[in-house]
Amino acid sequence: MNRHRAIVNQADLGWVEAPATGAFRFRRKQLGAAAGARMLGASLYEVPPGASAFPRHFHSANEEAIYILDGAGTLTLGDAQFAVGRGDFIALPAGAAHAHRLANTADAPLVYLCLSTMIEPEVSLLRGFGKSRRDGRVGAGRRQDAPHLRGSFPHRREGRLLRRRTRRLTC
Repeated sequence: MNRHRAIVNQADLGWVEAPATGAFRFRRKQLGAAAGARMLGASLYEVPPGASAFPRHFHSANEEAIYILDGAGTLTLGDAQFAVGRGDFIALPAGAAHAHRLANTADAPLVYLCLSTMIEPEVSLLRGFGKSRRDGRVGAGRRQDAPHLRGSFPHRREGRLLRRRTRRLTC
């Protein structure tokens, strides 16, 4: 039986690894993009022990959700920290009050499904660093920590720039 192009199996997709630098390391499979989703992002993430996929941040337009498939970690949400593990579902609405960072604090890989709306334009802010992600740059003193977040965007038009970043910083 043939499969419809809107049906993908994660086993058929290869992992894409972010450059390993400092505390930010991950690999992911972009399920939503592979299935042709336009307004919903969905990615499978694997984060090694002691790492996070992204620094603490929040989104101005997009809502995210994380479902932990395997492993354990610490979620920084607002100013508090919470232990999370297999079976936990995390809702992350847009806005500064929901600034978040998920860190793998266990000895095994942290595997999770990240879902997000894909509203454009999107501006993501790195919470606590005073840096806007709107222009594709993290800012002085942080670039070496998160090279997979900064981009050399070939398109100078703001609409394209924001669209490219939305796909980088959301699921």
